[in-house]
This record gives sequence, C-alpha cells and structure tokens, in this order.
Amino acid sequence: MILLQFIVLFLFGITILKLTPKQWVAYIFTLVFTLFTTLQFISYYTIGNLIDYKYVEHANLADIWSVRGYYAAEIAMGLLSFVLILTFTLFIYRYVRKVKISRLLAIFLIAGCGSFLCVSEKSMGHQLYDVYAIKTAKSTGFEDALTKLTIDPARYVTADNIVATPGKNIIVLSLESYEKGYLSTGLDLTPNLSKLKNEHTYYNMNQNNGSSWTEASIYTSLTGMPAYFKSPKNETFNNTKLQTIANLGTVLDKAGYDMTYLLAKKEFSGLNDLLSNFGFTVLSNEDYSGNSKDTYWGLHDKDIFEMATEQVLAKKDGDRPFAIFLNTISGHFPEGVYDDRLEGVFQERNSKLEYMTYAVDHFIGELYTTLQKNGLLESTEIFIYPDHEFMGDPVKLIPEFPNERGLFLLTTANEQTLKHNTDTQISQLHIPRLIINGSGIKTNATFLVDYYKEADINDFTERNINNILSINEPMTQRYTYSNLIDVTYRDNTITISQEDGYKTTLKNIKENKLYQVHFNHNEHYSTLTEIDSFKKWWRSPNLNLVFSVKENTVFGSLSKHNTIGISKHSPESISFTEAEIDIFEDWTLMQPQINKNIDILHLKSVVGDVHKTRGNSFAYTGADTHNLKEGINLLSVQNNVFYVENYNVKDNEAASMTFMERLRKLFPNKTPFILVIEGGIGDGLRIHKDELQNFGLDELATLNSKTAYISYMNKAGYMIEMTDNHSKYYTSTIYFLEKQYMTEWLLDTPRYIASSGGIIDNAKTTNSLEALNLNYKKGFRYFELDLRETSDGTLIAVRDWDFWKKMTGYKGVVPPTLAIFKEYKLFDKYTTLDIKQIDDWFSKHPDAVLVTGAINDPLKIAEAIKDVSRVMVNLDTEAAVIVAQDQGFKDILITNRLLASWGTNKIDKLKELNINKVTIRHSEMQNNKAMFRNLKENGIKIYVTHVDFEAGKDEKYVFNYDFGLVYGMYANDWVFSTE
Repeated sequence: MILLQFIVLFLFGITILKLTPKQWVAYIFTLVFTLFTTLQFISYYTIGNLIDYKYVEHANLADIWSVRGYYAAEIAMGLLSFVLILTFTLFIYRYVRKVKISRLLAIFLIAGCGSFLCVSEKSMGHQLYDVYAIKTAKSTGFEDALTKLTIDPARYVTADNIVATPGKNIIVLSLESYEKGYLSTGLDLTPNLSKLKNEHTYYNMNQNNGSSWTEASIYTSLTGMPAYFKSPKNETFNNTKLQTIANLGTVLDKAGYDMTYLLAKKEFSGLNDLLSNFGFTVLSNEDYSGNSKDTYWGLHDKDIFEMATEQVLAKKDGDRPFAIFLNTISGHFPEGVYDDRLEGVFQERNSKLEYMTYAVDHFIGELYTTLQKNGLLESTEIFIYPDHEFMGDPVKLIPEFPNERGLFLLTTANEQTLKHNTDTQISQLHIPRLIINGSGIKTNATFLVDYYKEADINDFTERNINNILSINEPMTQRYTYSNLIDVTYRDNTITISQEDGYKTTLKNIKENKLYQVHFNHNEHYSTLTEIDSFKKWWRSPNLNLVFSVKENTVFGSLSKHNTIGISKHSPESISFTEAEIDIFEDWTLMQPQINKNIDILHLKSVVGDVHKTRGNSFAYTGADTHNLKEGINLLSVQNNVFYVENYNVKDNEAASMTFMERLRKLFPNKTPFILVIEGGIGDGLRIHKDELQNFGLDELATLNSKTAYISYMNKAGYMIEMTDNHSKYYTSTIYFLEKQYMTEWLLDTPRYIASSGGIIDNAKTTNSLEALNLNYKKGFRYFELDLRETSDGTLIAVRDWDFWKKMTGYKGVVPPTLAIFKEYKLFDKYTTLDIKQIDDWFSKHPDAVLVTGAINDPLKIAEAIKDVSRVMVNLDTEAAVIVAQDQGFKDILITNRLLASWGTNKIDKLKELNINKVTIRHSEMQNNKAMFRNLKENGIKIYVTHVDFEAGKDEKYVFNYDFGLVYGMYANDWVFSTE
C-alpha cells in the first residue's frame, strides 16, 4: 500500500508538471514536490508511517540540529534521497514534456491520483488533513469541552482547586521505547524486570494516539490527556504556564511531596519549562556532579540512575515524602544510545540496542536493591512503564522480537490499592490515576479515565480531538519572555534594564501619560511612542511594553503576539521575570498607588456604568485583595484578619433586613467596620432611612444611584462617610492593627528562626559554626539545624547530601563516615558541625534555642543533647510526637506533612496532642488562606518555611504582608531593629 502511494504520488506530480506551461514554474514545483516526497520517505523510514501529527510534532529543526551527530546517517540518507528524487523527477519531466497527452486525460489523472491519495485513513492526504484539522481546529470553551466529554464542569476540579494528602514515596521510571516485547522469555534481556513482573502487579498497556513520542508521553503521564495541541511543533511545551487542567504534578505539590524529575537533557523540546510548571525540580546533564559522558541527548542512563540513587539516599530521611521521576534514553531509535563505558561489563549481544536494553534492566535492579537495603520498599511504591513504542520495526535489529507490539505498566503497588483489575487493558491515559491510587494519595483531582467507559480509547480520542484541544490549550498559555526586564522610574526618567546587560534610558517621561516601547527581534529597545489607547500595540510579533507613571508608581504591561501578557504596578520599579508571571486583570491607567504595608488600607467604590473607564471597586490590606461584590460590602476584623460580608440590597428586602440586623449588633459594642458600595444599591435602604440616620449614616440613608460611597467607624465609635460622583478612592492606616504591635514583632526573637544556621557571606543553609556565631551576633536566638546521620550513626548538621557534596566538592558515596565528613570544609572555609560541637555551642550560649530539622527521631536527639529544655523538635509523624512529649523538650512543632495527613481533623488532632506550633511552606499561603486563618483562630502559631524561595517574597515580605496571620518564620537573615 505504501509503495503504491509513492507510485501514485509520483504520477500525480509528473502529470501536474506536464500541464505546467512555464518552465520556471515547473522547476519551482519540482523542488517543492521533491522536498515533500523526501519528507514522506524519511517519515516512513524513521517512524514506520507517512507524515502524521506525530511527525509534525517532531519536525523541529532546532531539536534535530542539537542531535545531528546521532542522526548523521539518517540526515545523509535524507539529503541523498532528495538529490536522487530530484534528479529522477527532472529526468522524467524532460521526457514527458515530449509526450502528447490530452488535457482532459491529464486532469482526470490528477483527480484520480489525488482521490487515491486522500481516500484511505492511512493515506498521505488524509493524514495531512488530520494534522491541518488539529492545528486549525476551533477551540470551544474549557467548560463546553468538558460538557461534550460528559464531564460536569461544576464537579470538575481545576488545578488551582486541587487538595491532596500524601501517601507513600513514589519512584517512576519511564523507559525509552522499552516495549513489553523486551520482557519476552525468549530474549533473556530483562531478568530484573521479569522477576518484578512475577512478584508484583503487571498491566498490559495500549499506546494511545497523541501520546506516542517522549514529550507527549510525559504530558499524558501527568495529565491523563492525549497531547493534542494547536501550537506548532514541540514548542507546545516551551515557556508554558499551568492554568486549568487537573494533573499529577499539582496533586503531588498540594500533598507536600519533594518532587524531582531526572532527564538526560532537560532543555530538549521545552521539557524543563513543562515539568517546572508542573512543580518538579528538573535535573539533567547540567546538574550531574560525577564523571559523565554526555551523549547528543545529554546524560547516559548509567548517570541518570546514579543521580536517582543519590536523590533517594538524600531524601529518604527528609521531612516530606519524595516523588522521583526518571526518563531513560538508551532505547532510542534507530539503534539505541550506546554507552561505550559499559563495553565488556555485560554479556555480548547481537546489537547495541539489545546491549543497552539489558543495561537498563541492570540499572533498575541496582536501584531496587538500594531501596531494599535502606528499608524503603515498605514506604515507597515504584511505577515502571515505557514512554512509547519503538519507532520503526525492532525486528530489524532484534530478529527474535515478538510480533505483538505494545506497552506495559509494572508496579510494586498491589491490585487492591490500585483499584484496577490486571485482567483489563489500560492505556497511557490511566497512568496518573494509577500512580495516585497506588501510592495512597487522597485527592479530589479527577482525570479523563474517571469519566469515559469506552473500550477503544483511540476511537474515543479521535472523535473528541476538538474537545481535547480545548482542554489542553489553557494548560499551555505561553509566555515567551526570555530576556528579563526591569523598568525603573526616577526624576522623570525611565530606565529599562535587561538580564543580558542591555540598558536604555528614556528621559522627559510625564505622569498620567501612556507610552509604548517597541522591542526588536533581539528583544532589545527599539522605539518609544506616546499613545492614547491599547488598541494599536497588541499585534506585533515582537515584545511590546506599555507603561505609565502616576504618583511615582510605575504601571506596565508586557505582551507578545496577541496575548494580554503580564501586567504589574509598583512604586518606582517593576520587573518582568519568568519565575513571577502575574496577570493583573484589573489594570487601569488611573489606578492609584498601592503602598503594600500591612497597616495600610486601600478602598475604592465604583457605581454606575463607568467600570470600563474607572475600574472596579476594591479593598486591599497588606498583600491581600478582598473580593467586593455588587451591593454593600462590610469589612470587619477578627484577630487582625479581614473578613468581607456582602449584602446585595438592591430590590432585595431580605438582604436589606439582614444588613440592618448586622448593624444593630455592631453599633452597641462600637465594633470597628468599613462599608464600601460596588455597582450601586438602588432604593434598597430607603425604608430604613430613619434608623440609618440614627446610626450616623446620613449619606447612606439618601444615597442615589450615581454616588460612590465609603464609610468607616472611627476610634470614638462615630461613622465617617465619604462620597463622590461615580467613584471614590480612600487610603488610611488600619487602626485595628496598632503600630506598637508591629514594632514589638521586629524585636521578638522567638518569631525568627535562623534557617540552617542563617546566612553567611550570601551563602544559605550551611549549618556551619561560622553561621551560628555571625547570626547570634545579629540578634538571632532560635537556630534551626538540619540533623542527619553519617554512615556510622553520628548526628551531624547538613541540609541534604547533594547540597553538601556541591559545597565541599566531595565525590564519594553519601552518607559518608563521621571522619570523612569532618575532613571537608564548606566552600573551603566554613566548619561543619557534629552533634558534640552543636551541644557545646548551645551550652556556651545559654539563651540560644536549638530547633531541629530533617531528623524525625526525638529519642536520638534527647540522648545526644545535655539540656533538652532548650530544644524545639520539628516532627512529621504522630508516633514521633507522642515519644517526644515524654522527653522534656522546650516545644514540639509539627510539619505540614503531618498536618496535611489529618485532613479536615487538623484542629482536633492538634488539641488532642496538645500541640500549638506548626511549620508550613510559605508557598502554601496563596491557596490555603482559610486553613491558615483557621489555625490562627484556634491559637496555633504558624512558622512559615522556605522563605525567599519565590521571587520577591523574602523575609521583609513575610513581615509586611503575612505577620499577624502567621506567627513567625524560618529566616535566612533579619535585622533586629525598629529603625
């Protein structure tokens, strides 16, 4: 059939040439026709199919060029094919030019050949049309797509609403092109995998359309969706930002996992961007500290598995469960990626592919043995599966390869936990669901396989490509700002500074004017234009920056193509970075300066039909934006936390009555509150005019539909009312938070725990003697040290072993012995600490308190420290907490991991165990304010950890924006001063 298609294609092209009157047109057509035919031939030779969606996704010249050496033979063959086809076509063309044929017959031949090339599903034309249909498909809305897939949008949990509690540790091995045929007993290539297959749970797995190449397989394994995208080539995965779709990465992140993804080369096809946005720390050739031998693809599998082993050993005693994912490379088309360092290590095989297949099995066996020796098999579930089928025919390299093609999933999790019968066929879409079930994670996230019940998954996906596109596209909204940009305003001058050192100064900038900066194709400044509106700057393929200045506050919006891009504002300067993409939807030119101090309140009331020009009503306190709805918004404070109540009294007598009842409770006690009106209230309060006037709310009692309104109760208990035509803005100190509290907090040492000993010479997490001494002088009195064990059982202070190796240059196995540990200086100058030195230091500093990290063994700590009354232990299991309560420690903190494991019973469990202090990652605040508020209201003191891990959110940020809701923080640095 394929050969026949090539013959018909050639006849089709020659006939068109015959009808082409002008010779120069014929030569151009010949070049195009030859290129098309060559590409079709290469596609069939490499992947066993004519050009289809998978081929188009792989046709990325940048990626191909980066591995050109590996594909040298195929590239040479492609060039030779092009020359031969071109020569043959020109030869035939010169001959047929002399042959007489009627125009009508030629037209019939063209029509007949064209029809033949399009009629079959596997024909050239049909497959090209499928690609065109996917790339040009009209996307429906996300919710409409869910509905058409019989998924109730109201029940579907988007990424930002996922909640999860952790289960066991997770190790995922995705094996390059490692089909189930390799496990055939006749080949004798996989003794370790075959053993695991017999002892654990094994599924036959189908390869589904849209998941049949590495990048797509990774996407599917995390989202449970085929990787169909309208975006061109593998750029689908470049510079993406997670938006909507439920996914395994978010589940793991919300469950508190320490997430790592190991790849041969993370820059390939945008994988680093994709996986980072799913929450993974991505490691590859750039991060490998051993003696590697890079391939065109990056690291060899020997090195990747070595990194995996190091990660397991470094994380096994951590305060969070780990999730380590790994993708191999050895089985790659066309004949495997051979590592000549392994030559002679294993029994000789008939081909390099067979040899490396055996090697990967050996590496899997070694990793399994490491888990076994370290007692991790009970607390860890392993998932092993191929990323996709081998491209091309493996029989060409391995004649004994079974005829049946397909994939598999092998896991140490039991069938009952997985909740899926091994007798039933699965597809790649099942992977995230099986990983979640198998590892014991509890989550509200759902995936496509939780809804569809059809046996033929490929038929299902083919019929629903448009809906899948609509669901995937919000996942990959693209932000391609590679050259980071800072915009600073001072003395009527804007300075634009870029990461590569390029700087531009723009003078005579006027406030309240709108300016547009054009960038050239190198993303450097080109021109500046004063503009009247946004309309004309959206369509440029290059970067555009629109900015304005009001009262020393810079407002800016950076965009590319036709996207809204990134919009920000801040006093004096703004920065656009990949790490901090924040779409500020309510950006308007005349928005007032927002001074984000925790004790400053910003209010705006907008009424009538003026929102397009004057924005929406808002309320800011510190870094928090409070949602204001139509009607009257009542803001009050409990325990220094703002609450917003809404009363939409317009034409709603019940809401009016409820609002008045609320006022009747507030006024007698002179309870402070604020009123802000959004949109208008009509005549909803007129019937309460007299009572409102008695409360001192004269303006509110007679308010008309065009008057914006803000009021608040002053310290004397009287109402202060403010009105204006259509909009009113007001800012003031929040008197609910007295300034002396903030001053006291600056000097309150128990609120500040020096993280890993504190910073020294810009070096964080050293756990060093010098860091303790320096930060004690600064005023710190609470010091966290990360306690781990050497191989001979001595407690020492080290953040993690990978980081220690980088700081010391140590190349050996970790953990080392105590003697080896003490031989090395950190960065060649800082002193490492063992438990004896730690105990001595705290004995000499009697007002200092040790806060333990990493270790979860309170007995071992109690045995090693003389005065445990000056030790606070941070623990992550309930059993450890119970043991610690009998040891006399100063205090017990619990980790977010333990807190999360209690689900909705957090407060009850804390009270039951008599615990009043917890540690939670600072990044958890964004989506868990309700939990933080609930803990605080129940008397739980929250210490936030991992401060300064997010751009711009350092210790000052936490103090200004989060103190009050949180009690304290693990700080790298702090200035104990009120000045």
